[in-house]
Order: sequence, then C-alpha cells, then structure tokens
Amino acid sequence: MDSYWAAKDTRGTVAECIKRTDEWFEHIRNSGLLALWRRSLSEYYAGSEEGGQTGVAGEQDELTTVHVNHVRNLGEHLVSAIAGQAPQFLPQGSNNDAKSANAVRVAGAILDDAIKHGKLGKIRIEASRRSHVLSEGWSSVVWDTTAGPEVAPDPETGAIVSGGDPAYALHSPVDIIRDPNRNDADHQWYLVRRSVNRWDLAALHPEFVDEIAGLPSKIDESEERPRLRTNRNRLHQNSDEVYVYDFWHDKTPALPMGRSLTFANENAVWEDGPLKYDRLPLFCISPETQIDTCQGYSTAYDLLPLQQVINACYSVSLSNVNAFGVQSIWTQPGSNIDIQELSKGLSHVKSTTKPEPLNLAQTSPEIPALAANLIQQSEVLSGVNAVRRGNIEATGKLSGAAYALLDAKLLDLTVSQQDAYRVWMTDIALFVIRLFQKFANTERIVQIAGQANRSEAITFTGESLKPVRRVEIEMGNALQRTTSGRLQLAEMLSDRQMLSTPEAFISVVTTGRHEPVTEGPSKEFNNIKSENEWLANGKVPLVIRIDNHAMHIAEHAGVLSSPETRNNPQIVAATLEHITMHETEMAAAMPQPVGPDGVPLPPGPAPGGPGDVPANPPVPSPPGPAGASEQLAGMPSMPVNPGTGEPAPMPQ
Repeated sequence: MDSYWAAKDTRGTVAECIKRTDEWFEHIRNSGLLALWRRSLSEYYAGSEEGGQTGVAGEQDELTTVHVNHVRNLGEHLVSAIAGQAPQFLPQGSNNDAKSANAVRVAGAILDDAIKHGKLGKIRIEASRRSHVLSEGWSSVVWDTTAGPEVAPDPETGAIVSGGDPAYALHSPVDIIRDPNRNDADHQWYLVRRSVNRWDLAALHPEFVDEIAGLPSKIDESEERPRLRTNRNRLHQNSDEVYVYDFWHDKTPALPMGRSLTFANENAVWEDGPLKYDRLPLFCISPETQIDTCQGYSTAYDLLPLQQVINACYSVSLSNVNAFGVQSIWTQPGSNIDIQELSKGLSHVKSTTKPEPLNLAQTSPEIPALAANLIQQSEVLSGVNAVRRGNIEATGKLSGAAYALLDAKLLDLTVSQQDAYRVWMTDIALFVIRLFQKFANTERIVQIAGQANRSEAITFTGESLKPVRRVEIEMGNALQRTTSGRLQLAEMLSDRQMLSTPEAFISVVTTGRHEPVTEGPSKEFNNIKSENEWLANGKVPLVIRIDNHAMHIAEHAGVLSSPETRNNPQIVAATLEHITMHETEMAAAMPQPVGPDGVPLPPGPAPGGPGDVPANPPVPSPPGPAGASEQLAGMPSMPVNPGTGEPAPMPQ
C-alpha cells in the first residue's frame, strides 16, 4: 500500500498539491460551477458590467436592453437582515470565579474591538454577501507574528519584534481547492490560493528570489487556472501579483500532527511543518449544502432566471419607446396639409382630412404585468417582502405594529442563513480567543466600553484568557433586531428608569445592546463573587456604605450553603462577621425618627413590653354641637347643617 500523499516528503507533497490543484480547476470548468459563479456575479453587479448604461442587441442594434437589478436589491436586504447588526459575543468561562469572570470580560472586549475597529467587521459583511451571491463565503484567520504591538528589538538583528495579532482574509470559492468528490463539506484538507506582491514576497524570502522572479503573474496563470472574474481590459496584462498556495491538513489518524505547508512551486517552499492550530484556520459560511455533495446552494441561483426575464420585459418596453417614442402622424393621400407657424410655438394646420396620431410606442399590457408578477415571485422566493424593500403601498394601509411584524418576518424566513451565520461567526470568535491564549505571550491592552462613551483599559496576556472555554453569540429575537423592536426595548428600559441619559437611550436604539447601561450592577455582582472567594478562604473583605447590602447579604449567605463550609469554623466566623458588617451599615443608613422639634427621638421599648404606649393613642374629640354626644360608637360622623349648626339625623 502506498503512503498517504499528504504524509510524503516536502517535494512529494507539493507535487501532489499541484496535481490536485489542476484537477480542481478542471472540475469547476467542466461541471459548469465556474460559469454559474460568474453568471451570478455578473447579474449582481450588472450596473458595473453594463458600464452604468443601457445596451443594444439584435442584428442591427434595433433593440435597447436594460438591467433592472432586483437580484442585487433583494440580496442586499438579505445580507443586511442577517449580518447588518454587529454580533453580541458571550464568552463563557470554565467556572464562576472572579478570574473567569474577568477573562470573560476581556475576551468579549477583544472580539468587540475586532468587529468595531479590526478587519473582522468588514469580513463578516463581505463573507455574508459572498455566501448569498456565490453560495459560499470563505475566510481564514491565522496568527501574524509581524503584526500587533511592538515588544522589543531582536538582540541579533536589532529589528523591532512584534507581539503578533490575528490576520483575517477573504477568499473566493474558486480559490479554495478541495476534493470535489466528497459527499459533505467536512474536508480534512484544503489548498488556498492567494495573490501576493512579487517584490514583497522576494523581500520576505530572499533565499528564493530567483524562483520568485520567474513565477508567472496571476494574469498569466489564470489562463490555465482561471480566476473568478476575468480581466475585461485585455490590453493591460502586466501585474506584480503572483499566486501562493497554503496547504492545511487537519489532525487525523493518518496525519496525527496535521500539516501546514506554503509554496509557490516545487522549488519555492518556505514553510512545512505540523499544523500549529487546534483546527483548520479556514471558515465557510453557506446558506445550505446541497444534499450528497460538498457544494453550497443559495437562493440567488433561483432568482437568476427570473431576473433575466424581468430584464427582457423592461427591454421590450424600452425598445418600443426608443423606436416609436417620437409621435408619428397618419394622413390620407392628397390631404394637402399646410402648416402655418404661430407665435410662441403654436402651429395652425390646414388639410382636407384630419391628421391622426399613431401610437406605436404602446406596449402589450401582458408584458408589464409579467414583469410585476416576476418581481413579486422574486420577493416570495427570497423571503424579502415589499415592506422590507420600502414599498409600503404594495401592502395597503396597515398599522405601525403590523408593518414592524412584516419587517421582522424576513428573519423568520431566513432561519437557515441565520444559523449558518451564527455558527460561522461563533467558530471564528472562539478561534480568535484560542489564538490569543496560545500565542499572546506578552502583555497587551484592550479597551472595555462602559457608560457615557467611557472605556476602561485592561491589560492581559494569553495566560489570563485560559479560563475562557467557549464563545456564544446572542442573535436576539426578530423584533429586537429591527429598528422598531430596538425602539420598543429602549422605551421599556426608560420606563423602568434604567436609562438615565439620552445617550444611553440612543445607544440601545442604535445597537440593541443593553450591557453598557447595566454595567454597574454587573460589576457589583462580580465584586460579590470575589468577596465570596475571600470568605471561602477565611478572609473578611471590607464593607463600605455604598454597597448594595441586601444583595451582598443574600449572596454571601450562599458561602455557608454546604455542610463542608458550615463545619469549617474559620469560614463560618468570617462569613457571619462580614454579613454583620453589612447589617450594621444597612441599619445606619436607615432614617431615624425625629420629634416635633426636629430632635431625634430616643429608641423606645420594644412593642408589647411593660409600659408600652400605643403608637397612635386615641385623641379625645373636641366638644361639638348639641347632639354630637348622641353618636353611637362605630357609627359614621354625620354632616352638620351650616344654617342651624345641627348635625344630620342618624340613620334608623
């Protein structure tokens, strides 16, 4: 039995990689997959493909063509609905101690920073768009040792050494070389083709400068290994870009250490070793994987033929207008028409018979009706309704709540796309944290956002992130992911006096996230966790008057909720002493009763004791008008007649 091709020596494995690369490009050509990708891309960017103008067709250019691009409009609404709102990362620790809680906060801040200020924010949108247009959106994340904060000079070369940082990249499906014969998308290996600048490559690897100089440009290589988009300007073929290939093999029984190999050809290989990551650093988002294949599928493929017919309908109407839009007049022979021009552009027409206009520009009503029907069918197939597209007139008069419900309905109809996005984003987020845990060996700083646009700078290392075990993403319900739903959430928080400033209200409406405005209680709870750890070690934490004493007492009591801690005198003494300190501070903060002269009243005897005086002793009634004494106990006080001063008679 021959040895596994991916386990051969460097030269042998590179030769096999080149062979499989050529087989892949032959497959996408012969299967029509490359043509499908290009057709979908051409329709999606029809405005650019057509130069932003109408076209002509026919043997004598007698037809005028126009693209009315519903495919792109529907696609952008889908992308916006799924990936338009930044994800809310929820890292989870190995336990509930303060160390894990702090690691979770830092991990969340790292991911938020990558979304807001790093390349991950752009990649999540573009990969989602590619997953719709091409059925697959590919991205890779690797640890770049040349990026990140500067650490110190290299003692040998004097060059500044960086601490490293995650590097994100997007890839087209044509550049992800794989085994096309698999019945699923769980590949054990990938070859990723990427373009780099020839001169930068030579500077990074001077030992291969001659090989790099002889590499074909990506324009030349695309003749045999095609690119997704061809160069429309064939006059300019010069390019400094060349192709480099990354081979990544997962850790499997046949290759327990995995493999990572980077090359340009058989003679230019500058990396070959075990896979240094816990998993393959390649991530794919796809709305759906076709049954019994490894290829993705997208609703965009269903919309393409409808878009072509819609274009044809509008092109027919436009061709009629261009050919016959200028009014033609029909007259009988010998009409002897005499036209006399009057002032201000008026004309006086004289003829023996009345001239009649010819309406040749009129289009058959079936054509615009067909176009309208196909547009409606496109909305049905994509799940993007007229309300989402801003065409409120198409739905008739509805209430604001009904419009909000229809707007949110799109999210219910795109469950598979949302789930694919959630899994893809979760995998990337956890992988990024794993990179920091493994490679961030020097201290670095991350900003944790707080209230009123303030942030807190926290230092961390990879070691301090070790308690983070997983990352989840909070997608929220459908209504809260729409503007109307976020407004409802903000109003609810405001009614409960949880939004103290206009900035906080706007933040919730804009992002749908409430963490910045609930940060205070969260920090209080984290402090209680830290104090519980002290108490479990027999230490007594400090109590201050601004603590939430009731919350502290309830949570600290949990320290003594097991027989083990109750049988430990040191823990019991520390916990009870600390709780007593909270009770003392809480009692001191309670208002003290004062007398009529403003002097604080001394504490009285306990209620019910000897000499106890009722809190509200009966006060003797002042002398009243005659007959008042006749009122019986328990009977109501009757009104007094202002004229006579006599009370009204008692009811019998």
